[in-house]
Amino acid sequence: MNNQGEFILQYRIIKEIDRTNHAVLYQMKDKDSIIALKIARSTKPIDNNIVTREYQILKTIKHPNIVEVFDYGQFDDRSFFTLEYVNGLPINKSFHGFSISLVDALLQITGALIALHRNNFIHCDLNPANILYDASNKRAVLIDFGFATEIGASIEPAGTIGYIAPEVFKGIAIDQRSDLYSLGIIISKIISSQKQTDADTVQEPEDLISLRHRMIAKEPALRPNLPEVNRTLAKYSSHKDISRPQYKINIPTTVYIELPELTQIINDHKKGLLLLKGENGTGKTRIIKELRFKFISQKYSVFHYSANEHINLLQGLIQFTNLQPVNGKNNDKFQMFELICDSLRKTALQRQLVILMDEIEDFTQYELELLRYLIYGLQDSGVIFIGAHVAAASVGELEARQINIRRFNLDETNSLIAKTFVPIQILSGQNTIDSSEFTKWLYQQTNGNPLFIVELMRSLNDQGILSYTNNSWNIDMQSLSRIEIPEQLEGLINEKLNALSSKQLFILKLAAISDTPLPVNFIAVNLKGPVETDITILNAGGFLNNTVEGSEYCIFVPNQLLRSALLKMIPDQDKKKIGKNLIHLIKGTRLSDKSHYIQILAQFTEPTGTDEAAEYLTASA
Repeated sequence: MNNQGEFILQYRIIKEIDRTNHAVLYQMKDKDSIIALKIARSTKPIDNNIVTREYQILKTIKHPNIVEVFDYGQFDDRSFFTLEYVNGLPINKSFHGFSISLVDALLQITGALIALHRNNFIHCDLNPANILYDASNKRAVLIDFGFATEIGASIEPAGTIGYIAPEVFKGIAIDQRSDLYSLGIIISKIISSQKQTDADTVQEPEDLISLRHRMIAKEPALRPNLPEVNRTLAKYSSHKDISRPQYKINIPTTVYIELPELTQIINDHKKGLLLLKGENGTGKTRIIKELRFKFISQKYSVFHYSANEHINLLQGLIQFTNLQPVNGKNNDKFQMFELICDSLRKTALQRQLVILMDEIEDFTQYELELLRYLIYGLQDSGVIFIGAHVAAASVGELEARQINIRRFNLDETNSLIAKTFVPIQILSGQNTIDSSEFTKWLYQQTNGNPLFIVELMRSLNDQGILSYTNNSWNIDMQSLSRIEIPEQLEGLINEKLNALSSKQLFILKLAAISDTPLPVNFIAVNLKGPVETDITILNAGGFLNNTVEGSEYCIFVPNQLLRSALLKMIPDQDKKKIGKNLIHLIKGTRLSDKSHYIQILAQFTEPTGTDEAAEYLTASA
């Protein structure tokens, strides 16, 4: 289907250019023009959503070095959009070694990235194939925004292996520096590929060598920002009238600070369940994510599960082990447990296996029972179990070695700030003072609670007390005495929530009530209008994360503390009304999609006591 000479509406296919997991790209003839057309690979919602979302992102950004889009439509129930056809080669096929022409091309790409980042998006898949260079017009063009996401989002690892920044693998919130890492890898590979026949290559300046080495630093805080990259490249460009586009430096994601006593305990743990417990905000989820990255890097086989995912522990393990139904009998609970146990045992024989779990306090009784069975059944298989839970919560009768996750001490708080905000200056009037003065103030306000530190730094940034100017993060110490800081983290979160628009707050309330990733189209229908801009703002502010569940683009509240604060703001009567709307929307979806929202259906039909409610409750359990 859709071979050369065939038509997609009025557009005639010349040839296929590329085919990915979700879309196909064609070169097309439109009257007298040559264009490109990207169409969903199938009629599946996930393919259509990715194509639609890419068009929406590109439509909002106009830049001479970002591929231009034209028309959007549907063909045979598949979304498509048309875009300019760039007659160029991947940048690594166009340049070999350092040259002034390469500098000029890179300046165009940094300009494109500045425009993208100004609109609160990150490309997330910078690789040589997605930067085309048209040698006849000396024009570099950034293409393929299928993985683009909002700044501050926590995403599943996506992109091209070899160019993905380490923080993307960890699953923590990402920012503009993730794109810089990828660009640094591209530049380094081009320069190391110099051929003897390249007549225009010259010696690479020392400051550019230093710059690209910083771009590929594992710690994002050690990387330069885009304006610095742009300024340094401009020094060696053949063009002397290069504009300096405005650029906002977003507050960075905090670095990971290891607790030395915890590191030793985890390294020594070889058997049974190690349970990390601590109060809200002590960084349990971050520790689990960092451990996931660490174990994957060490070639372990890693199963990672959190209680806030849309599937339960059993379903997650079935997917992980690729377990197939046996004789239709695995509805028996303990037979199912043993099948899972046996499959994990086989996995552990091939490669060391680690099972990481977060928010165990929210596990159902069924999940706790399954976990106990696995710990006992795999005790001689070398499988490592590590979980995290809130200290005050009950985790049933789990036998485990429990370790308290403490708050940061003053030195660790100082290290967190010094390694995250690079460089940082503490200003008192016209004078620069020692950074320890600010660290002491911050520690007194937060008592070393990592999440409180993060939220307070965000608040200071929102108020202009923490700002990025003159290539440095700056703190105005004199202004600190004039602001009121809530005594509890929840108070700070409530302040931020109250500053949102009523529409944005309602979106968050919907996501909090559902307690499972919620499709964006559900929200748009509920609000009877577009919500993409508001969701982008909420993502950038750390209020929401996005994901693809089943076949839908979804959002969810990223932590239980924020969800709890939102739920307290909703009267019971409003919860019932919102619940009814959600039930109505979910029932209107296809049966294959409905299974992802069984928990919501069970939650809001339970008070009715109907047979339908009993059916949903059984499926949920």
